[in-house]
Amino acid sequence: MHPHWRRSENQPPPGRSGTQGRRNHDAACTKERLAGLKLDAEKYIAHYQLTAERLKLAKSDAIVMHPGPMIRGMEIQSEVADGPQSVIEEQVHNGVYVRMAILAICMGVA
Repeated sequence: MHPHWRRSENQPPPGRSGTQGRRNHDAACTKERLAGLKLDAEKYIAHYQLTAERLKLAKSDAIVMHPGPMIRGMEIQSEVADGPQSVIEEQVHNGVYVRMAILAICMGVA
């Protein structure tokens, strides 16, 4: 959870919005951290949703990442999640193997 996010305020944290801070970036990564938060969905979408328009602010070859599961239409537009710059599917797929390896090490079988 964002350190400035107060659950009782029902609003996004102060500071940079989703448009600010994405200019000329190499990647756009969203996080799955919305579960259980009481927030104003319209304000969140307006300020933080990764949209095609916001992605255009990043470098033309920027990649889109998300660890999954994602909330389509809230965190990210489907056209961005499924677009040519998205590596979300690969990221989620590889994350399964990383977790398997960590569990194997923790259980002493690797």
